[in-house]
Amino acid sequence: MNTVVIIGGGASGMAAAITASNDKNNNVILLERQQRVGKKLLSTGNGRCNLTNTGAVPEHYHGAQPGFPDEVLSRFTPEDTLRFFDSLGLAVSCEYGGRVYPQSNSANSVVDVLRFALMRDNITVKTSCPARKIERRGEGFSVLTDEGKINADFVIVSCGGAAGAKVGGVPLARAACDRSELSARAQGREGNGKAAP
Repeated sequence: MNTVVIIGGGASGMAAAITASNDKNNNVILLERQQRVGKKLLSTGNGRCNLTNTGAVPEHYHGAQPGFPDEVLSRFTPEDTLRFFDSLGLAVSCEYGGRVYPQSNSANSVVDVLRFALMRDNITVKTSCPARKIERRGEGFSVLTDEGKINADFVIVSCGGAAGAKVGGVPLARAACDRSELSARAQGREGNGKAAP
């Protein structure tokens, strides 16, 4: 049995937990520092929660790493996003410009289907439980929380980006992870452990 620790209970963290739990050999632990998962989702898309955009193509994204959008969008396409939410039973509608929203026009619907999907035997959700540090432990990792240490075979850091700095985001990721390991993962270079980018 593998222990998979996911740090961050936002959309990507919940999706990662649900996906990891599909392998019944995984014991998934989702850590969220807020009192509930999905809190930031409630304010996205003016409370409607824009799920994806069917016109998301690499040419529409520009930044310091030119190949990055192509790599990301080829690994998980807008169609993959739609299939994922369909598998959870969420009805969606596509609007002008390719924007996809829940048919209810409410972010609460998205949070509800994700939270319901987390109620699986091999998922434990720990709220008000921030990750403080991640350390290498042989072939795995040790995640330090206020409740103690959790030994993990895999760790997914999914605590948001710079836009979510007020609710955790990048500062937490930088504090919790060894910077050289985090940098190596972000650049797609794996170390000797079983971690993956």
